[in-house]
Amino acid sequence: MTSPLESEVLIIGAGIIGASIARELSQYKVNVAVVEKNPDCFTGQTKSSHGFVYSKNKLKQCMKVLASVRAKPPVRLGHVIVPDILDTGADVVTETDLLV
Repeated sequence: MTSPLESEVLIIGAGIIGASIARELSQYKVNVAVVEKNPDCFTGQTKSSHGFVYSKNKLKQCMKVLASVRAKPPVRLGHVIVPDILDTGADVVTETDLLV
């Protein structure tokens, strides 16, 4: 039988966000545990992200822009429907065909 793991903070997910939070907390001598379901780190969402991390306010602004988007058919998979959203360098592309 193994002994239980104790920590002040438990971070679930060893992707870029989880690892970044753990690193930041380590600067403050906080006892942190990071758990990951995969045998390797950075294999979930991080592997296919652009590495962008935005503040809550920037995300809210992006959501407002996305809510106002009205794509008119025909739109094909992968078409850019919002180029360089809010000057972030990220394009919003379609994930499905919109033919009708």
